Amino acid sequence: MIFLLKALVWGGLLYLGYILEKKEIKVAMPKKEMLLIFLAAVYFLLYFYCNATRHASLGTFAINTTVYLQALSHWGLFSPILGKSLLQYHFSPILYLFVPVVTWLPYATTLFVLQALMLAAACIPCYYLARRLGMEEEAALLLALVYLNHSFTRRMAFGDFYVENLIPLALFTVLCLFFMKKDWKFWTALLLSLTIKEDVGFYIFCWALLIGIFKTEQRTPALVTAALSFAAGIFSLMFLLPANKGVYPYLNYWSQFGSGIFGIVGGAVLKPVTSLAVFFNSVFIQTIVSLAFLPFLTFWGLVLCAPAWIQLSSQHASQAGLKMYYAAPVIPFLFAAAAAGWSAFRDRWLQDSRLKFLILWGLGAYLLVFNFSWIAPRTVTTAHKTAKKIVQTIPARGQVLAQANMAPHISRPARIRVLGVNSYRQLPHFVVFNIKANIWPFSRANYLRILKKMHKDPRYEAWKEDAGVIVFKRKPGIKPVPAGSGKMKKKNAPSKKRLKTPAKKAKSGARSARNAAIKQDALRKKTKSTRPRPAPTPSESTSKQPAP
Repeated sequence: MIFLLKALVWGGLLYLGYILEKKEIKVAMPKKEMLLIFLAAVYFLLYFYCNATRHASLGTFAINTTVYLQALSHWGLFSPILGKSLLQYHFSPILYLFVPVVTWLPYATTLFVLQALMLAAACIPCYYLARRLGMEEEAALLLALVYLNHSFTRRMAFGDFYVENLIPLALFTVLCLFFMKKDWKFWTALLLSLTIKEDVGFYIFCWALLIGIFKTEQRTPALVTAALSFAAGIFSLMFLLPANKGVYPYLNYWSQFGSGIFGIVGGAVLKPVTSLAVFFNSVFIQTIVSLAFLPFLTFWGLVLCAPAWIQLSSQHASQAGLKMYYAAPVIPFLFAAAAAGWSAFRDRWLQDSRLKFLILWGLGAYLLVFNFSWIAPRTVTTAHKTAKKIVQTIPARGQVLAQANMAPHISRPARIRVLGVNSYRQLPHFVVFNIKANIWPFSRANYLRILKKMHKDPRYEAWKEDAGVIVFKRKPGIKPVPAGSGKMKKKNAPSKKRLKTPAKKAKSGARSARNAAIKQDALRKKTKSTRPRPAPTPSESTSKQPAP
């Protein structure tokens, strides 16, 4: 039913475009740039509103939102949840651009504003890139609208904050400036793009190398770009990421070919059939078909998309399914290939302008119907509001061990640890549960067992409890040292000695006296056996010798 409604809506838009093409109704259209900015502003508000309601309904998690909030709250990019700086896991120095904003406004909603802004703004370089690749103004606007509505974009926009969500804006800009031949602007955008994440250099390398081979008029800047991007990627992976120890752990599929970057590449080249088999599974085929770009891709445009699929070949379910931010490197290359492919198809096969217009709008309607879903914000219930108010009353001082989806709502994010992920060496002041929310990373049985154990723990008391939220507070006078540590055993642990009755004391004394006598007797025998014996006389020595 929903699919039919979508089809009717976009069918009506298609018919409206046909009428406008025939010029039976003349409409004073605003400038294309103003319409583009209006689209970006509308979708920025939609992205932010949907993510804000998701956050208010306890749909965000600490192992993304709170980690970035902790890291961006000071210049070290250190996250207490991770126990390390973000730069030890990913080469993302571009995050320093966000530090002043988050330091000034240290709230999760600040991250969602930044995320919605950079995803919505990417439609502007997408439009200009399509124009540089030969698309008409109407076609380029339609492509930008497809980007804003696309399922890939929505998955990134309606999720936790990730630095990878900068990739579409950055790569659309790099590609656009390259084809516009804006030299210093292009090199500036390229260097900024390489600071987003360590694998961005490899996507740019493959694209630039392809351009250098097929586009002779731009060969020199393309090959320089390829060399610089490849060197940046190798250097960041092998030397700038101590947590990975020179090995990129997110490409599990390729580890069968060898260890290290050069070992994997060499093994994949020697086994081309096995290495290419990953690109012919159902996930990749369904993804490309859902985009409907294949009919209009040129040969070089099709290859242009290929590098972005490499990171999805890890065979991990969340990556191979193009969920969340994993689709970020795919988007710019797919839309660039679609623009170039459409221009080539139009110039070769379409001479009738009306037919061209109908095919273009039909393709756009198909893409939007297939991928578009009505943007529906989540419902924020009274229970959600109550749960949020409870955790916000936790005092600013003290350590908090919180359930993953409750952590983003607690003030002072630097003092937060995540239940089931990490903890404190000392007993935290507060432990937060929410039995009515998502209990990741626990199973139901383990979660209930831990909750039951907390109820029985004599060191804690239930401080506040409402709307499924239970906040345990450490009792006054309890020292913040866990019971299993050595300090607790020496100082705070109760004595295990028991009082003895007179009969037990007498029995124990008799046993001790008997043991002492046994020890003395054994010592006397040992001394006697080790005493030196006198030398034998000549008669004794000869009498003991055997007869010949």
